[in-house]
Amino acid sequence: MCQIRFTVQTTNNMEPILSGQGRYRRIGDKDWTDFSINVSDPMTPDITIIGDYELEVRVSYLTTPTETDWSSWKASTFEIANDCDRSYYYARVNQVIGAL
Repeated sequence: MCQIRFTVQTTNNMEPILSGQGRYRRIGDKDWTDFSINVSDPMTPDITIIGDYELEVRVSYLTTPTETDWSSWKASTFEIANDCDRSYYYARVNQVIGAL
């Protein structure tokens, strides 16, 4: 079983990131597996099937002192290999206020 660690980073250093959502699927599959992201230690759930995967992440953030919004989904890919230590993914979440 492998868990893919990744970094959630905004291009404009918008803080704070309040929460995150993720989803992944093996390339060629139809259905996504959804998961919550712990923004202080983001990683996927355990993935047991070797293959190439799509990953999408989004984060919630404050738009005003009392209102929140979600970024758009940001996508990339990762690989689950025989050696889980080789499976590392860096996710860059572009969060541009006003362009959501």
